[in-house]
Amino acid sequence: MPAKPRYPLEAYLTHLLGEKERAFKELAAALDKVRQEEERRAGMLARLEQLESDHKRWMGDYWQGLREGRFGPNDIEGRRNHLEGLASDTRDQKRELLAQERAVQRAEQAAETVRQEFGRISNEVKVHQEKKDEWLREIAREADRKEQRGMEDLSTARHVRRGSGKKA
Repeated sequence: MPAKPRYPLEAYLTHLLGEKERAFKELAAALDKVRQEEERRAGMLARLEQLESDHKRWMGDYWQGLREGRFGPNDIEGRRNHLEGLASDTRDQKRELLAQERAVQRAEQAAETVRQEFGRISNEVKVHQEKKDEWLREIAREADRKEQRGMEDLSTARHVRRGSGKKA
């Protein structure tokens, strides 16, 4: 039995499959990075909402106390400093949140770039796999044709032998 034919571009197809696997891993890592950045952004947003809520609550308490006359001069100064600190923390948190928004966008852009590369490699693998499958079908058709010719030759030989009076 002859050796099984080997696809001429098998080495390249194997290389492409390795590249596809590498690109898939990179895509998974990029998507994980996007998820981490979004989780971090969500945590920052929750912190900002908490700071704003605290500021609003403390501001309401401050004005209520001023109207009722509950605070002395030291209490007023201490509460103003506290409110200013909360406002400052809120501004800082908004800046950090804005920076995090940009980090999420960068991560999404990087993931999209990797996704496009993965798609390109996947398409190339698909094309080469289809070429290989067509090549294998052509090999099978050729083998079938050879077998058919062999059967025809055998049949012709039997027919010629019978015609000359010899038994096959």
